[in-house]
This record gives sequence, C-alpha cells and structure tokens, in this order.
Amino acid sequence: MKQGLKAIIKGRASINEKENLKYLNVDSLDVDLLVKNVHLNVKNIYRNNLILSEYIKNN
Repeated sequence: MKQGLKAIIKGRASINEKENLKYLNVDSLDVDLLVKNVHLNVKNIYRNNLILSEYIKNN
C-alpha cells in the first residue's frame, strides 16, 4: 500500500423519494486533501463546462 495521501471528507446528504424509489442526494461536500505526489485524471467536471475543463487540463 502506498502512502502519501490523507483525506478528510465531510458532507451533508438528504433522501428523496420518487416513484417508490429512494435517492440519496449529496447537498454539500467538503474534501480536504494532503497529497505528497499525485497523478490526476478527471472527466465530466463542472457539468462539461469547456472553459473550466480546458483551464484545469492546461494548468
């Protein structure tokens, strides 16, 4: 197991019911990461906003 990442995740969720099915909705999510070395691959970020996606990809 590699070491070098610590994460603290806090959030708030609610349950919605529709057509006799229950859905968990994440209302807020707070992620604190402490990273020593990282390689990151993301997709479908920012609801496919091209400007934000290109900025993150190039920086």
